[in-house]
Amino acid sequence: MEIKNLSKSFSTPTGQLDVFEQFNLELPEREITAILGPSGCGKTTLLNILAGFLRQEEGEIIGRPKRVSYLFQEPRLLPWRTVEHNIRLVLQGEGSEPEKQIEAAEHYLELVGLGAFGNYYPHELSGGMRQRSAIARAFASHSQMLLMDEPFQALDLDLRISLVNSFIRLWEEYPKTTVFVTHDIQEALIVADQIVVFSRVPASILGTFRITQSRRERSLSAPELISVEQKVVELLLRKDQS
Repeated sequence: MEIKNLSKSFSTPTGQLDVFEQFNLELPEREITAILGPSGCGKTTLLNILAGFLRQEEGEIIGRPKRVSYLFQEPRLLPWRTVEHNIRLVLQGEGSEPEKQIEAAEHYLELVGLGAFGNYYPHELSGGMRQRSAIARAFASHSQMLLMDEPFQALDLDLRISLVNSFIRLWEEYPKTTVFVTHDIQEALIVADQIVVFSRVPASILGTFRITQSRRERSLSAPELISVEQKVVELLLRKDQS
């Protein structure tokens, strides 16, 4: 998928804020692209354009799929439905029989370690379990693209590691073209095939890095990942991010 000559601005009390000006980016199919950059650099704006929530003034998105899943910073589960029914909700539009929906929901819950919690309501689960449920729902929809807006940031380290592992297990079984916005460099190193570093607005690409190691074999102490981490940090600390 290709983002070509994208321009997007917003009106503010002090004038016009140009977030993107003739911006270009390639998103390899069925790979995970992690986006890092300073706050307010347009990362979430880009996700919202890809999702169709916002419209750009100029440019085009070539190869954007019709079906997109979105993982937010909070789970956004329907509180009056059980976890299983939250997942079955995205399956109903696919015309499958109720028995098949139940079977699929149970399968996705098993993959994120929640096989025994399908009949629980969101308020009966911990924050990490709710987010794992949201991950299962995002994959159950059979979308071709997954957008992730810092879905692990509000959790402590142990929960984040657990969620990242749950996500990787699901992604490896059902790979999607994925755009993963994060402020955590190590999350990006563990998860991504490609890391893209944005400048301040109007956003430009300061650097793009490929990760060649298999996700299952990655170690943050590996020389390749240490090298990429150092380069990303250097870019993020640059004072002239333009």
